[in-house]
Amino acid sequence: MKGKFIVIEGIDGCGKTTQIDELSKWLPDSGLIEKGSKVITTREPGGSLLGKKLRGLILDNNENNKPSSLAELLLYSADRAEHVSKIISPALNNNNWVISDRFSDSTLAYQGYGRNINLEIIKNIESIVCQGESPDLTFFLEISPEESIFRRKNKIPDRIESEGIRFLEKVNEGFKLIAKQKNGSGKSTLLKLINGIIKPKNGVVDSKANIGMVFQNPDHQILMPNCRSELLLSINQNINRNEINKKIEYVLDQVGMTGFEKRPVHTLSGGQKQRLSIACALISNRNFILLDEPTALLDQTSQLKVLKTIKNLTSDHKKPLSALWITHRYEELTYADAVAELKNGFLSSWQEPSKFQYN
Repeated sequence: MKGKFIVIEGIDGCGKTTQIDELSKWLPDSGLIEKGSKVITTREPGGSLLGKKLRGLILDNNENNKPSSLAELLLYSADRAEHVSKIISPALNNNNWVISDRFSDSTLAYQGYGRNINLEIIKNIESIVCQGESPDLTFFLEISPEESIFRRKNKIPDRIESEGIRFLEKVNEGFKLIAKQKNGSGKSTLLKLINGIIKPKNGVVDSKANIGMVFQNPDHQILMPNCRSELLLSINQNINRNEINKKIEYVLDQVGMTGFEKRPVHTLSGGQKQRLSIACALISNRNFILLDEPTALLDQTSQLKVLKTIKNLTSDHKKPLSALWITHRYEELTYADAVAELKNGFLSSWQEPSKFQYN
Protein backbone atom coordinates (compact mmCIF):
# COMPACT_ATOMS: atom_id res chain seq x y z
CA MET A 1 0.00 0.00 0.00
CA LYS A 2 1.16 3.54 -0.72
CA GLY A 3 1.22 6.27 1.87
CA LYS A 4 -0.75 9.49 1.54
CA PHE A 5 0.51 12.72 -0.02
CA ILE A 6 -0.64 16.00 1.56
CA VAL A 7 0.26 19.44 0.23
CA ILE A 8 -0.13 22.85 1.87
CA GLU A 9 -0.42 25.76 -0.58
CA GLY A 10 -0.79 29.53 -0.38
CA ILE A 11 1.12 32.78 -0.75
CA ASP A 12 4.09 33.50 1.52
CA GLY A 13 3.18 34.29 5.10
CA CYS A 14 -0.11 32.36 5.05
CA GLY A 15 1.00 29.94 7.78
CA LYS A 16 2.10 26.87 5.82
CA THR A 17 5.09 26.16 8.06
CA THR A 18 3.01 26.41 11.23
CA GLN A 19 0.27 24.13 9.91
CA ILE A 20 2.75 21.55 8.60
CA ASP A 21 4.43 21.47 12.00
CA GLU A 22 1.09 20.98 13.80
CA LEU A 23 -0.13 18.37 11.30
CA SER A 24 3.09 16.35 11.47
CA LYS A 25 2.78 16.22 15.27
CA TRP A 26 -0.90 15.22 15.22
CA LEU A 27 -0.91 12.57 12.49
CA PRO A 28 1.23 9.83 14.15
CA ASP A 29 -1.24 9.45 17.04
CA SER A 30 -4.38 10.16 15.01
CA GLY A 31 -5.13 6.53 14.17
CA LEU A 32 -5.00 7.31 10.44
CA ILE A 33 -1.48 6.03 9.84
CA GLU A 34 -0.53 2.36 9.89
CA LYS A 35 1.88 1.15 12.55
CA GLY A 36 5.46 1.51 11.35
CA SER A 37 4.69 4.27 8.86
CA LYS A 38 6.35 7.66 9.19
CA VAL A 39 5.36 11.25 8.47
CA ILE A 40 7.87 12.92 6.15
CA THR A 41 7.81 16.72 5.91
CA THR A 42 9.42 18.42 2.94
CA ARG A 43 9.23 21.57 0.83
CA GLU A 44 9.58 23.07 -2.62
CA PRO A 45 11.90 24.31 -3.81
CA GLY A 46 14.70 22.60 -1.89
CA GLY A 47 13.30 19.28 -0.72
CA SER A 48 16.19 17.24 -2.15
CA LEU A 49 19.97 17.71 -2.06
CA LEU A 50 19.99 18.98 -5.63
CA GLY A 51 16.86 20.98 -4.83
CA LYS A 52 18.70 22.91 -2.11
CA LYS A 53 21.20 24.11 -4.73
CA LEU A 54 18.40 24.97 -7.15
CA ARG A 55 16.58 26.86 -4.39
CA GLY A 56 19.62 29.09 -3.99
CA LEU A 57 19.58 29.86 -7.73
CA ILE A 58 15.81 30.42 -7.88
CA LEU A 59 15.48 32.72 -4.87
CA ASP A 60 18.76 34.65 -5.22
CA ASN A 61 17.82 38.33 -4.92
CA ASN A 62 20.85 39.57 -6.87
CA GLU A 63 19.43 41.39 -9.90
CA ASN A 64 22.34 40.18 -12.04
CA ASN A 65 21.34 36.55 -11.43
CA LYS A 66 17.63 37.02 -12.13
CA PRO A 67 16.38 34.28 -14.50
CA SER A 68 13.83 34.84 -17.26
CA SER A 69 10.28 33.68 -16.56
CA LEU A 70 10.77 30.56 -18.69
CA ALA A 71 14.11 29.73 -17.06
CA GLU A 72 12.46 30.19 -13.66
CA LEU A 73 9.70 27.74 -14.63
CA LEU A 74 12.22 25.14 -15.78
CA LEU A 75 14.31 25.54 -12.62
CA TYR A 76 11.22 24.89 -10.50
CA SER A 77 10.41 21.91 -12.75
CA ALA A 78 13.90 20.47 -12.30
CA ASP A 79 13.54 20.85 -8.55
CA ARG A 80 10.18 19.04 -8.61
CA ALA A 81 11.41 16.21 -10.82
CA GLU A 82 14.28 15.53 -8.40
CA HIS A 83 12.00 15.99 -5.39
CA VAL A 84 9.52 13.42 -6.67
CA SER A 85 12.23 10.93 -7.70
CA LYS A 86 14.37 11.12 -4.58
CA ILE A 87 11.99 12.07 -1.75
CA ILE A 88 8.24 11.89 -2.46
CA SER A 89 7.85 8.64 -4.45
CA PRO A 90 10.26 6.55 -2.31
CA ALA A 91 8.52 7.70 0.88
CA LEU A 92 5.01 6.98 -0.46
CA ASN A 93 6.06 3.59 -1.83
CA ASN A 94 7.33 2.69 1.65
CA ASN A 95 3.84 3.41 3.03
CA ASN A 96 4.97 6.67 4.64
CA TRP A 97 2.93 9.86 4.57
CA VAL A 98 4.40 12.96 2.95
CA ILE A 99 3.48 16.56 3.81
CA SER A 100 4.93 19.07 1.38
CA ASP A 101 5.16 22.83 1.64
CA ARG A 102 4.11 23.57 -1.98
CA PHE A 103 3.76 21.36 -5.04
CA SER A 104 2.41 21.75 -8.58
CA ASP A 105 -0.40 24.21 -7.72
CA SER A 106 2.29 26.73 -6.75
CA THR A 107 3.76 26.53 -10.24
CA LEU A 108 0.38 27.22 -11.81
CA ALA A 109 -0.23 30.10 -9.41
CA TYR A 110 3.20 31.78 -9.50
CA GLN A 111 4.48 31.02 -12.99
CA GLY A 112 1.07 30.68 -14.67
CA TYR A 113 -1.09 33.38 -13.12
CA GLY A 114 1.80 35.46 -11.74
CA ARG A 115 4.19 35.36 -14.71
CA ASN A 116 1.49 34.87 -17.36
CA ILE A 117 3.10 31.73 -18.79
CA ASN A 118 0.63 29.65 -20.79
CA LEU A 119 -1.15 27.27 -18.39
CA GLU A 120 -1.19 24.46 -20.96
CA ILE A 121 2.61 24.62 -21.28
CA ILE A 122 2.92 24.38 -17.51
CA LYS A 123 0.49 21.46 -17.31
CA ASN A 124 2.36 19.59 -20.02
CA ILE A 125 5.66 20.05 -18.18
CA GLU A 126 4.03 19.03 -14.89
CA SER A 127 2.70 15.83 -16.48
CA ILE A 128 6.34 14.83 -16.99
CA VAL A 129 8.05 16.05 -13.84
CA CYS A 130 5.39 14.80 -11.39
CA GLN A 131 5.94 11.24 -12.68
CA GLY A 132 2.44 10.11 -11.81
CA GLU A 133 2.41 11.56 -8.30
CA SER A 134 -0.37 13.91 -7.26
CA PRO A 135 -1.60 14.98 -3.83
CA ASP A 136 -4.30 12.96 -2.08
CA LEU A 137 -5.25 16.15 -0.27
CA THR A 138 -4.33 19.80 -0.80
CA PHE A 139 -4.98 22.59 1.71
CA PHE A 140 -5.06 26.17 0.41
CA LEU A 141 -4.43 28.68 3.20
CA GLU A 142 -5.86 32.04 2.16
CA ILE A 143 -4.74 35.44 3.40
CA SER A 144 -4.78 38.81 1.67
CA PRO A 145 -1.65 40.08 -0.10
CA GLU A 146 -1.61 43.01 2.35
CA GLU A 147 -1.56 40.62 5.32
CA SER A 148 1.17 38.57 3.65
CA ILE A 149 3.40 41.64 3.34
CA PHE A 150 2.62 42.74 6.92
CA ARG A 151 3.55 39.34 8.38
CA ARG A 152 6.89 39.39 6.57
CA LYS A 153 7.80 43.01 7.30
CA ASN A 154 10.75 42.09 9.58
CA LYS A 155 12.11 39.41 7.25
CA ILE A 156 14.67 39.89 4.50
CA PRO A 157 12.71 38.97 1.33
CA ASP A 158 13.96 36.54 -1.31
CA ARG A 159 13.58 37.32 -5.02
CA ILE A 160 9.99 36.01 -5.30
CA GLU A 161 8.91 37.76 -2.11
CA SER A 162 10.33 41.02 -3.49
CA GLU A 163 8.03 41.08 -6.54
CA GLY A 164 5.53 43.48 -4.96
CA ILE A 165 1.84 43.50 -4.15
CA ARG A 166 0.53 43.44 -7.75
CA PHE A 167 2.36 40.20 -8.46
CA LEU A 168 1.15 38.77 -5.15
CA GLU A 169 -2.44 39.71 -6.01
CA LYS A 170 -2.21 37.81 -9.31
CA VAL A 171 -0.73 34.77 -7.58
CA ASN A 172 -3.37 34.84 -4.86
CA GLU A 173 -6.16 35.03 -7.43
CA GLY A 174 -4.55 32.09 -9.21
CA PHE A 175 -4.62 30.01 -6.04
CA LYS A 176 -8.30 30.87 -5.55
CA LEU A 177 -9.16 29.78 -9.07
CA ILE A 178 -7.21 26.54 -8.68
CA ALA A 179 -8.89 25.83 -5.35
CA LYS A 180 -12.30 26.32 -6.93
CA GLN A 181 -11.30 24.11 -9.89
CA LYS A 182 -11.98 26.99 -12.25
CA ASN A 183 -8.42 27.34 -13.45
CA GLY A 184 -9.41 25.37 -16.52
CA SER A 185 -12.44 25.43 -18.79
CA GLY A 186 -15.26 23.95 -16.73
CA LYS A 187 -14.51 20.33 -17.62
CA SER A 188 -15.06 19.01 -14.09
CA THR A 189 -18.47 20.65 -13.97
CA LEU A 190 -19.36 19.25 -17.40
CA LEU A 191 -18.44 15.69 -16.41
CA LYS A 192 -20.36 15.97 -13.13
CA LEU A 193 -23.43 17.24 -14.99
CA ILE A 194 -23.33 14.42 -17.54
CA ASN A 195 -22.81 11.81 -14.85
CA GLY A 196 -25.66 13.18 -12.72
CA ILE A 197 -23.41 14.06 -9.78
CA ILE A 198 -24.70 17.63 -9.85
CA LYS A 199 -27.89 19.09 -11.28
CA PRO A 200 -28.03 22.00 -13.74
CA LYS A 201 -29.42 25.31 -12.46
CA ASN A 202 -31.53 25.57 -15.59
CA GLY A 203 -32.89 22.85 -17.89
CA VAL A 204 -32.24 19.14 -17.62
CA VAL A 205 -29.56 16.65 -18.69
CA ASP A 206 -31.33 13.83 -20.53
CA SER A 207 -29.00 10.84 -20.71
CA LYS A 208 -30.08 7.28 -21.35
CA ALA A 209 -26.51 5.98 -21.40
CA ASN A 210 -24.95 3.71 -18.78
CA ILE A 211 -22.08 6.00 -17.78
CA GLY A 212 -18.67 5.09 -16.39
CA MET A 213 -15.83 7.38 -15.26
CA VAL A 214 -12.06 7.16 -15.66
CA PHE A 215 -10.15 9.75 -13.63
CA GLN A 216 -6.83 11.47 -14.20
CA ASN A 217 -5.11 9.61 -11.37
CA PRO A 218 -5.98 5.88 -11.32
CA ASP A 219 -4.72 5.56 -7.74
CA HIS A 220 -7.76 7.61 -6.70
CA GLN A 221 -10.05 5.07 -8.38
CA ILE A 222 -8.55 1.61 -7.87
CA LEU A 223 -9.27 0.15 -4.44
CA MET A 224 -8.41 -3.57 -4.47
CA PRO A 225 -5.02 -5.35 -4.26
CA ASN A 226 -5.07 -7.18 -7.61
CA CYS A 227 -6.69 -6.92 -11.02
CA ARG A 228 -9.23 -9.72 -10.49
CA SER A 229 -10.52 -8.37 -7.17
CA GLU A 230 -10.83 -4.86 -8.67
CA LEU A 231 -12.85 -6.23 -11.60
CA LEU A 232 -15.02 -8.33 -9.27
CA LEU A 233 -15.86 -5.15 -7.38
CA SER A 234 -17.22 -3.66 -10.61
CA ILE A 235 -19.44 -6.56 -11.67
CA ASN A 236 -23.03 -5.51 -11.09
CA GLN A 237 -24.72 -8.72 -12.27
CA ASN A 238 -25.76 -11.87 -10.49
CA ILE A 239 -23.86 -14.40 -12.64
CA ASN A 240 -22.10 -17.69 -11.93
CA ARG A 241 -18.37 -18.18 -11.45
CA ASN A 242 -17.78 -19.50 -14.97
CA GLU A 243 -19.45 -16.45 -16.52
CA ILE A 244 -17.48 -14.16 -14.22
CA ASN A 245 -14.20 -15.76 -15.33
CA LYS A 246 -15.17 -15.34 -18.99
CA LYS A 247 -16.06 -11.67 -18.50
CA ILE A 248 -12.80 -10.95 -16.68
CA GLU A 249 -10.79 -12.67 -19.39
CA TYR A 250 -12.71 -10.80 -22.10
CA VAL A 251 -12.38 -7.27 -20.67
CA LEU A 252 -8.68 -7.68 -19.89
CA ASP A 253 -8.13 -8.81 -23.47
CA GLN A 254 -10.07 -5.76 -24.71
CA VAL A 255 -7.68 -3.38 -22.94
CA GLY A 256 -4.50 -5.25 -23.89
CA MET A 257 -3.91 -6.85 -20.49
CA THR A 258 -4.41 -10.54 -21.24
CA GLY A 259 -3.02 -12.69 -18.42
CA PHE A 260 -3.03 -9.86 -15.86
CA GLU A 261 -5.88 -11.29 -13.77
CA LYS A 262 -3.74 -12.15 -10.74
CA ARG A 263 -1.29 -9.28 -11.06
CA PRO A 264 -0.99 -7.13 -7.90
CA VAL A 265 -2.09 -3.57 -8.57
CA HIS A 266 1.08 -2.12 -7.03
CA THR A 267 3.16 -3.78 -9.78
CA LEU A 268 1.22 -2.06 -12.58
CA SER A 269 2.44 1.01 -14.42
CA GLY A 270 0.28 4.14 -14.51
CA GLY A 271 -0.89 3.28 -18.02
CA GLN A 272 -1.82 -0.27 -17.02
CA LYS A 273 -3.80 1.09 -14.08
CA GLN A 274 -5.71 3.39 -16.43
CA ARG A 275 -6.48 0.49 -18.76
CA LEU A 276 -7.63 -1.54 -15.75
CA SER A 277 -9.99 1.34 -14.88
CA ILE A 278 -11.35 1.15 -18.43
CA ALA A 279 -11.77 -2.64 -18.05
CA CYS A 280 -13.78 -2.00 -14.86
CA ALA A 281 -16.13 0.23 -16.83
CA LEU A 282 -16.51 -2.46 -19.50
CA ILE A 283 -17.20 -5.28 -17.06
CA SER A 284 -19.96 -3.22 -15.44
CA ASN A 285 -21.62 -2.90 -18.88
CA ARG A 286 -20.99 0.82 -19.32
CA ASN A 287 -21.64 2.03 -22.84
CA PHE A 288 -20.52 5.62 -22.36
CA ILE A 289 -17.20 6.40 -20.65
CA LEU A 290 -16.17 9.85 -19.43
CA LEU A 291 -12.38 10.21 -19.33
CA ASP A 292 -10.98 13.13 -17.33
CA GLU A 293 -7.47 13.75 -18.76
CA PRO A 294 -6.59 10.04 -18.43
CA THR A 295 -3.13 10.43 -19.99
CA ALA A 296 -2.04 13.57 -18.11
CA LEU A 297 0.13 11.69 -15.60
CA LEU A 298 1.52 9.07 -17.97
CA ASP A 299 4.73 8.67 -19.96
CA GLN A 300 4.51 8.85 -23.74
CA THR A 301 4.39 5.08 -24.32
CA SER A 302 1.60 4.61 -21.78
CA GLN A 303 -0.31 7.56 -23.23
CA LEU A 304 -0.26 5.94 -26.67
CA LYS A 305 -1.50 2.59 -25.34
CA VAL A 306 -4.43 4.19 -23.52
CA LEU A 307 -5.32 6.22 -26.61
CA LYS A 308 -5.23 3.17 -28.87
CA THR A 309 -7.30 1.18 -26.36
CA ILE A 310 -10.12 3.75 -26.40
CA LYS A 311 -9.90 4.13 -30.18
CA ASN A 312 -10.23 0.35 -30.66
CA LEU A 313 -13.14 0.10 -28.24
CA THR A 314 -15.08 2.94 -29.85
CA SER A 315 -14.46 1.49 -33.30
CA ASP A 316 -16.05 -1.89 -32.45
CA HIS A 317 -19.48 -1.73 -34.12
CA LYS A 318 -20.57 -5.09 -32.68
CA LYS A 319 -20.39 -3.76 -29.12
CA PRO A 320 -20.70 0.02 -29.53
CA LEU A 321 -19.03 2.18 -26.92
CA SER A 322 -18.91 5.97 -26.79
CA ALA A 323 -16.21 7.96 -25.00
CA LEU A 324 -16.01 11.63 -24.06
CA TRP A 325 -12.32 12.42 -23.63
CA ILE A 326 -11.17 15.60 -21.88
CA THR A 327 -7.61 16.54 -22.82
CA HIS A 328 -5.19 19.45 -23.01
CA ARG A 329 -2.99 17.62 -25.53
CA TYR A 330 -3.46 18.79 -29.10
CA GLU A 331 -1.73 15.67 -30.49
CA GLU A 332 -4.42 13.40 -29.01
CA LEU A 333 -7.16 14.94 -31.14
CA THR A 334 -6.19 12.78 -34.15
CA TYR A 335 -7.65 9.77 -32.32
CA ALA A 336 -11.07 11.41 -31.95
CA ASP A 337 -14.06 11.24 -34.28
CA ALA A 338 -15.06 14.80 -33.40
CA VAL A 339 -13.59 17.66 -31.36
CA ALA A 340 -15.06 20.62 -29.45
CA GLU A 341 -13.39 23.27 -27.32
CA LEU A 342 -14.61 23.97 -23.79
CA LYS A 343 -13.68 27.48 -22.74
CA ASN A 344 -14.94 29.48 -19.76
CA GLY A 345 -17.87 27.10 -19.38
CA PHE A 346 -18.97 27.28 -23.02
CA LEU A 347 -18.72 24.40 -25.50
CA SER A 348 -17.98 25.16 -29.16
CA SER A 349 -19.56 23.34 -32.09
CA TRP A 350 -18.18 19.89 -32.90
CA GLN A 351 -15.62 19.72 -35.69
CA GLU A 352 -13.53 17.19 -37.57
CA PRO A 353 -10.14 16.79 -35.84
CA SER A 354 -8.22 17.76 -38.98
CA LYS A 355 -10.14 21.05 -39.21
CA PHE A 356 -10.11 21.96 -35.53
CA GLN A 357 -8.50 25.20 -34.36
CA TYR A 358 -8.31 26.68 -30.89
CA ASN A 359 -10.27 29.88 -30.43
